[in-house]
Amino acid sequence: MILRLITFLLFFLSIIENSNAQFSNLQGGANDPIRSFYSDSTNNLLYVVGRFTQIGSKNINQIAVWDGIEWNSFGNNDLFSSPHNLQCIVKFNNQIIVGGSFDSIGNTLVNNIAKWNGITWEPMGMGFDYHVLALYQYKGDLYAGGSFNYSGNKIVRALAKWNGQDWDTVGNFIGAVTSFEKYNNKLIIAGSFYQQTNPGDNIIGYDGANWDTTFSKFNNTIVRVRNINDTLYACGLFTSIPVNNSNYLSAFYENFWHSMPIPTGGQNTITDIVEYHNKKYVCGYFSNPPDICVFNGVGYDSLFNANGFIASLYVYDNKLFIAGQFFQTISGQNYNCIISYDDLIDGLENISDNNGTDLQIYPNPSSDGKINIILSKKEDAIIEVIRSDGKLIFQTTSNETFDIKLQAGFYIVKLITKYNKIISKKLIVL
Repeated sequence: MILRLITFLLFFLSIIENSNAQFSNLQGGANDPIRSFYSDSTNNLLYVVGRFTQIGSKNINQIAVWDGIEWNSFGNNDLFSSPHNLQCIVKFNNQIIVGGSFDSIGNTLVNNIAKWNGITWEPMGMGFDYHVLALYQYKGDLYAGGSFNYSGNKIVRALAKWNGQDWDTVGNFIGAVTSFEKYNNKLIIAGSFYQQTNPGDNIIGYDGANWDTTFSKFNNTIVRVRNINDTLYACGLFTSIPVNNSNYLSAFYENFWHSMPIPTGGQNTITDIVEYHNKKYVCGYFSNPPDICVFNGVGYDSLFNANGFIASLYVYDNKLFIAGQFFQTISGQNYNCIISYDDLIDGLENISDNNGTDLQIYPNPSSDGKINIILSKKEDAIIEVIRSDGKLIFQTTSNETFDIKLQAGFYIVKLITKYNKIISKKLIVL
């Protein structure tokens, strides 16, 4: 049987604007960069830190909490001192800890790192003389990485461990630590450094007592390391390692670094990689494709052009959150420094019915606004048309013929058979 959907022709923009219904500007975003995320799974909250002083419509300083509906301030909302740039956040011993570039919070001197005790911000030992860029909990200990050299009068170059009262030096690093990750039960330490005692340039492993230098040497900065399904990914500014000409992005498995295709278009910097709905999303600064793209197994498909840079990606509440310094307007919507992306359509799977029923839609996409929907077997079923934000647009039984008008965008046509199986197909209306 054939059901005909009559649609009117609207403009059909680029892949970015096709996907526009799947993006949320999160109440307008922030007025300055957002650098990093932390999620509280117990309370289902997402924390962001950066240099902003306004997010959504609220005056919130450098740290904010997204509850799924709106932005809220955290703590007493005191202003971090200039350049009030928060780079990282972690929870340790049930306390929120932030690091970055700041001397004080309100009237409290903290030196680039501070913890929230439930009432106020307080220092952690003597803090550090320069920037804190990464925080990580490993084997019950808190590690800080950055471009610092001292904590008070104590030498703690680039990497330090909290002893409960003060910061202890770890290793003998020269340079900066920018990222931590856990891989094969080791703490992976990455950045732009070399270690004099146990040579390892820009990346090294640590088990709390011994160093692992088998991760080779990179010729330039590693911005971030990620463990995705027991594969270690490194991304950054590098263009080679001694045994492999990896550019900007490399994957470590089977005790070897493997090169990956990179986005093209001038000199690149890749800042992050995450997996979302079984796809790898890569971000950074490159001109073709735009600043965040999806790895398709061979190359990259464009997702979002930031007109700036993207610093970090994070999966939370079944959505992909994208943060950095960008100010973009698409179809009248402002996307400032943070957005979320809901891959609702691409994440769906088509489930075949036990009776062999299948759902077909053609042409798809439609260039003239006319869509045919066909069932491979005639049977009693319910057909639904759902917008990409989850709103039910239309519902009917399969023995009816109907005409409706849809706005341009992405939709799901879903069939619920008498066997209570769900078959879903993507629909693009032009």
